[in-house]
Amino acid sequence: MLQDNQDKVTITHLISNRIWGGDVAYAYDLIDTTREKLPNYEVRVFTKEVENIKGRFVEQGTHFGVLPLKGVIDPISYVKLSRYIKTGKHIIHVHDFKDAFTATMAKVISSNRKNIRVVVTRHWIKPAKTDFFSNLTFKNIDKLIFVADLGRREFESSSPKIDSSKIVVIHNSIKPKQVDAPTEDLRSAYGIPADTPIMMMHCRLSPDKGVDVLLTALKDLKKDYHAVIIGNGEKEYTSYLDSLVDQYGLKEKVTFLGFRKDIPNLLPQCDFGLSPSVFREAFSLSVLEYMKYGKAVIATNNGGSVECIEEGENGLLIPPKNPEELARALSVLIDDKSLRERMGERAKSDYENKYSYDRFFETMTTLYNSLFTQN
Repeated sequence: MLQDNQDKVTITHLISNRIWGGDVAYAYDLIDTTREKLPNYEVRVFTKEVENIKGRFVEQGTHFGVLPLKGVIDPISYVKLSRYIKTGKHIIHVHDFKDAFTATMAKVISSNRKNIRVVVTRHWIKPAKTDFFSNLTFKNIDKLIFVADLGRREFESSSPKIDSSKIVVIHNSIKPKQVDAPTEDLRSAYGIPADTPIMMMHCRLSPDKGVDVLLTALKDLKKDYHAVIIGNGEKEYTSYLDSLVDQYGLKEKVTFLGFRKDIPNLLPQCDFGLSPSVFREAFSLSVLEYMKYGKAVIATNNGGSVECIEEGENGLLIPPKNPEELARALSVLIDDKSLRERMGERAKSDYENKYSYDRFFETMTTLYNSLFTQN
């Protein structure tokens, strides 16, 4: 049953995703850290009835309930949410724009409106919609967070009707994680010689991540390397990737590890990281992870990675869907150990000085604390 807690400000996250991705991981880590470091806030989560999402938040101890979360066509969600927030002080933090409509409608129809704030984190890069429902949402949100300045600029390119004082850019970050489970040594487990560079890619295996582009780039790459790819995906696409490995003769050069929970133990074992995304990543968490562990990164130049990767200094930027340019960049890092090590050192320094989780969370804390002190 929906209840409220009047003793603290309650932050309620709405998660309508059906698959685990970077935006859900962002929310999960933010919730974890808020519970750990901000005792003046109560933190709760509503999800859809999707077991692989709901279950993770149940294990975390923050799952509070299930809502349909279908956006404009779903009055059930915002009516129930309005009842939940009818007393006490509430921050509703959402990570999908259709949930922003649900949150703002719950706020509008609630008798407790003056004690409700809506925060939206926008995890993608595209112009704002300018229809009636979007403008109504913009009017009633309190803060709109972009995870990269590119996302903000693209959003504003369509001239949405929103007060600019509501807009803020807070770059993504990666929460440090300790994984106690034993992890194999990749070189020993897969017979990779000590002087063979290991390139690594970890992501959801889907066409928009460019895994097939990587395999095509490797097809004619006559170099000494080993590619380790971590993640799972739809069977149709993973079968396609397997067929490419067979077709291109890459069985001895490419290893798929599948889904892994011990990624923080695997990343330090690679020589450089890869993020050849086809779609426009808002601000890639995987890129930040490689930087955190002091690894040079090859990333596409069509998204927010251009804000953290400086060409030739801490990584290399390539156009999307371009296996030839990707192969060229791979050759540069495979051939030059001192270069990739220098880039890795710079990447780690940039992460620690600009994108650390402590820095990110301090900024988020300031934002949360300001919501009930600003006029």
